[in-house]
Amino acid sequence: HLKDRDYFRIQVSHPNFGLFVSKPVTNRVDGKRTIFLSRRIQNSKGGFIGVVAASLDIAYIETLYDSAKFDSVDPIQLFLEDGTLVAGSPHDETRIAGKTILPALEKGGSERTRFKSDRSSGESAGVTTYRRISGYPLVLGVGNRDDKALEAWRETARVILTESSLAILLILAAAALLLRKQRREEALTAAARESDDRLRAMVASAMDAIVTIGNEGRIVAFNPAAQNMFGYSAEEVIGKPLDLLLPDRFRAAHGENVAAFGQSGVVARAKNSRMEIVGLHADGTEIPLETTITQMATS
Repeated sequence: HLKDRDYFRIQVSHPNFGLFVSKPVTNRVDGKRTIFLSRRIQNSKGGFIGVVAASLDIAYIETLYDSAKFDSVDPIQLFLEDGTLVAGSPHDETRIAGKTILPALEKGGSERTRFKSDRSSGESAGVTTYRRISGYPLVLGVGNRDDKALEAWRETARVILTESSLAILLILAAAALLLRKQRREEALTAAARESDDRLRAMVASAMDAIVTIGNEGRIVAFNPAAQNMFGYSAEEVIGKPLDLLLPDRFRAAHGENVAAFGQSGVVARAKNSRMEIVGLHADGTEIPLETTITQMATS
């Protein structure tokens, strides 16, 4: 029953044919689509003895291709050299009976010459690369369809756009918070400046002499009344120790008194707790004084 099979007849009529791969046929045993591979068996004199043949279930090949596919690879196809489709993934029933025009592929040569790529258009637009399988009359085609390739790109683009949108929203929210904080700080700065200006105006216009010292005991403010009382200009005393305005015999005691008051936490002495001390004029004259000490917290 094998005489009508091409894989048998070709080996009988062509002694030097070598490996033969049949076209897909229906297996008479199990009814499955099958290809047969055959080789001639001959004696030492070249006489025909028989044919060794093996069958390969095409469904097995397609299952193998299905398990090896990448996301953007579509389709994977196995052809005979004449363009007959042997197996493909995904399975395409409409192409079983037809043939595909394959690009010319060299049987020998370098790896580069055994590869050829071809671009198709239409609904299945994409690029398919063909390669001759060494030692077999078979050609493997691996496709990369545009829609499949772009699908992954579109998904990536959607993720990037979503993340970019969220990042922009976060930046805008952060910018709004920073702007609100900046405006609040500007308002507080303006209020503090206005309060400071008012205080300076009050000190400048006060009839009493007002001398302001910092934590280190150096003069930081000296109002006009103080300038008239002590005979110094503000420029002459700013940054100088308060001792400049006191006779030598009162400097140590007065310094200890001011330091103790600063550590007491009391904001100001009571109005009836004035101290009588002696000040020192710029010309060396001693002048009697009544003093009130007030401390101010600074930020």
